[in-house]
Amino acid sequence: MDYDLHAAVPSLEDQITSYLGENPPASRAELCEALGVSRTTLGRAITKLIDAHAVISLKGEEKTGAGRPSTLFTSARSCAYSLGIVISRASFAGVLLNRGGDVLIAQSIPASHPINYLEALDATGALLLERARTRGVITDYVHTIGVGLPVPMGSNVSHSPHSPYPSRESVTDIISRRWKGSILIDTTARLCALSEALWGAGQGYPSILYVRLSNGIGASLVVSYHLSGGDLGFTGELGHMRVPDVHTPCACGKEGCLETLASIPALCAQCDVSSLSELARKVSNRDSRTLSILEHAMDAVGACCANAALLINPRAIIVAGELPEAIPQVSDMLAHGLERELIPAMKWNIDVVRAELGPLAAAQAAAYAATTTASSIKKEHEGTR
Repeated sequence: MDYDLHAAVPSLEDQITSYLGENPPASRAELCEALGVSRTTLGRAITKLIDAHAVISLKGEEKTGAGRPSTLFTSARSCAYSLGIVISRASFAGVLLNRGGDVLIAQSIPASHPINYLEALDATGALLLERARTRGVITDYVHTIGVGLPVPMGSNVSHSPHSPYPSRESVTDIISRRWKGSILIDTTARLCALSEALWGAGQGYPSILYVRLSNGIGASLVVSYHLSGGDLGFTGELGHMRVPDVHTPCACGKEGCLETLASIPALCAQCDVSSLSELARKVSNRDSRTLSILEHAMDAVGACCANAALLINPRAIIVAGELPEAIPQVSDMLAHGLERELIPAMKWNIDVVRAELGPLAAAQAAAYAATTTASSIKKEHEGTR
């Protein structure tokens, strides 16, 4: 799936919901004057929004003068329009947004281990539904749903009976048990990158390499304000680049992948600790062996990032995930490994920066992506009729 990060021109429906979300109920005449459109054009848009339960008509309200009371329109602020759920190896996060993009419900909980992805999706969806009912949020008219999973979710993933990855069909089935609407499925890393590019550390950078260091290693690419999943949706599998002289079997079926050296479980195993907090404590205490292992692993990550940089020449590398959150020094270690592998005679000017946003922002990006993608597909379809 591809996402254009240039600011999209708001549709008339977007303009109406934005106006009504910021102002008192308005009549057709007031909306036409405020938005500069004809009554016929406004009427078509209003009908779509009422059908989508994004706008409510209020009858029997007379504002001025005599005659028949005019119909007023107001935003259905408490009616959910889009849903975003992002599963990572550290947390399960979900949000519900109304048609204006306001967050109605936001929920993030620590991940259970081992993770069953389909159970995690179902549990997160159930939790959002329960919270929505408790707070009076209407969920019957959700139109778009964005889902992120920390595994390859391209259109050509092999899903044999022994595959560790859920199929797109199984994800759709689980989501559809509780929610109705068009469903977008993508990788967690790509949706996290989208949130950073839109609202976080990536704002203003036309080209970005987003690298997520967690229980796995994922990446995503933004080139000229365009975030792409590639031909089949497999862009960014940085963690499965082979590292020289590493032969550890990987869960993907290969051996010597970067994840087997530089993921959190791999680092913990090498440093003889059972958790990231213990690893961080050893680093804080300047344990020489731990620091040496960590520097070697981040050199490898930096080298893989340099290989990517030689191809796409990003303006920034955003370092994200639980590892840099617990051990901030890894960003500098990665930067040193990167610099050693770039062409010395060329000034690359690549900023290595820490991510700013968390899982809820990624879930919001999932909902945003599902809505904007559904809108663009609809426009393309209408343009061919």
